[in-house]
Amino acid sequence: MMSSRSTTAASRPARASIAALAAVFLLIAMAPTARAACLHDGMRVEGQLRRIETRHPNGTRLSGYHLFLANPICVRAERSSGGKGTLSDIHTVQLVPADDSVARELDSLLGARITASGAFMEPQTVYHTGDIVLLDARILVVADRPAPAAERAESARGAGEPETAPETSARPMPSDPAEIRARFARFIREFYLAGYDLSAEEIAEIYAPRLFYFGKARFPVKRVVADKIAYYKRWPERRYALLEDTLRIRPARQRENAWDLAFEYTFELAGPRRTRRGRGIAYITVDLSGGRVRILREHGKVLKRF
Repeated sequence: MMSSRSTTAASRPARASIAALAAVFLLIAMAPTARAACLHDGMRVEGQLRRIETRHPNGTRLSGYHLFLANPICVRAERSSGGKGTLSDIHTVQLVPADDSVARELDSLLGARITASGAFMEPQTVYHTGDIVLLDARILVVADRPAPAAERAESARGAGEPETAPETSARPMPSDPAEIRARFARFIREFYLAGYDLSAEEIAEIYAPRLFYFGKARFPVKRVVADKIAYYKRWPERRYALLEDTLRIRPARQRENAWDLAFEYTFELAGPRRTRRGRGIAYITVDLSGGRVRILREHGKVLKRF
């Protein structure tokens, strides 16, 4: 990042899909009412585990593990027509276990709220009974223990969505400094430096209506939107890497539930006629209050060109 807004394009980190932000901050402090949005391969998805049974049109019995989500999400997934696409209004995720040991573990966790990861795929056959399919699924976190056996059996007999979605509690910010650092580092890697484009609407949702933006106070978000969209067009190919030992975190002054982050990163940018490589530093302030995430400050500069 350069020292002024007009010269920041060569190094300003691109933003990932807004889903990355939601997913990461569910681990930090986001309220359960926050908007769920697009996830991509390898990211975490959380819900209540159930086994759904139905029948193939030819009469064959079908059974599968599903996560029922507290809030609908959208997902960047492999499409049946080829390539990646965005699927919206996802309420259930069908898990395809990575191996037999994962399948056995899923059997023991029916009724629990779990977190899993894998590769997303659009449902392609009648054997796919979820809104989205998670291939090579692995269990990462078990947030609460399974219901009693009788209740799990009743759940397994259900063939549709529950009458009410399972509750998901927001997790408080941990008191362990190492854990705080690890979670913010993941936020930077999987959202701030992920290199995905955002729509104008997503940018407007992430940034405060007015913010400190590359040296200018009370900068309107509509101008941030224009700047980001122009940046995406100027540099359609972008790659960034966080230098984790440079990350500094502190509570923001005079504002509850907000955090100042400073970190260095390397960047590689490619446009139609030119490329850029180097090292930069970023300064951002993230507000976690009110059940949503907002960027209140963004600044930085290029430290070195390669």
